Amino acid sequence: MNNLKHISLFTGCMGFDLGAEWAGIETVATCEKDTYLQKLIREKYEGKKCIHHDLIETFNYTIHANIISAGFPCSDISEAVGKAAKGINGPNSGLWKHIIRICRNNRPEYILIENSPKILIRGFGELLHAFSQLGYVCEWQCIQNAAFGFPDKRERLYLIAYSLGIGSQARGPVFTGNVKNHIRTANLRMVPTGSSIEEIEQSISQPAVFGENPGVPRTMDRVKALGNAVNPVAAHYFFELIKKHRNG
Repeated sequence: MNNLKHISLFTGCMGFDLGAEWAGIETVATCEKDTYLQKLIREKYEGKKCIHHDLIETFNYTIHANIISAGFPCSDISEAVGKAAKGINGPNSGLWKHIIRICRNNRPEYILIENSPKILIRGFGELLHAFSQLGYVCEWQCIQNAAFGFPDKRERLYLIAYSLGIGSQARGPVFTGNVKNHIRTANLRMVPTGSSIEEIEQSISQPAVFGENPGVPRTMDRVKALGNAVNPVAAHYFFELIKKHRNG
């Protein structure tokens, strides 16, 4: 155990939590409003010291955590929404602003974000600008689940932000491309802290979007949970990248 602490927001069927566990990172707080997922989370952490909260809007804890992860709602962003997409400031996806608030209050070393690749053309610059204003360097990459050995070509965007102090120590990028050489690195982008929103927007390019969620023959609640879930194998990979980067 490396004594790293983790807060999981919008847990998405505990994908980030499970990935953190595999990486030897302790989850000390979760936030999930879905009642079925709350039940799963409480069962998983029974007997362990972990704060569970239901609404991101009222998550006001001050907790020491090295990493905060969040797979905030993509229902106003994703390909499935089509022309009706309201973008990053829609009624559901707009909850990302609470991630900024929580990170401002808790100042984690690293932030790990997962969302639809369509966010790149539906308000991503505003998200990057907010992290930049907090003093975080941002890197991101679009990766298919197939890269981790799954028969699923759905692509997701993963962003890792780290504090300016860590970035100034010349550790290089988090996404090195050499841990899993079958993950393509063509979509790797990096924005330094302090960038203007115009500079951020210029650095963004539209990715390819592939496929749909595979069907899962289980109960409706389970299917919904799996559809919203962060891939725990991918989450584990990114937590390992963070550990490697943190250790220099």
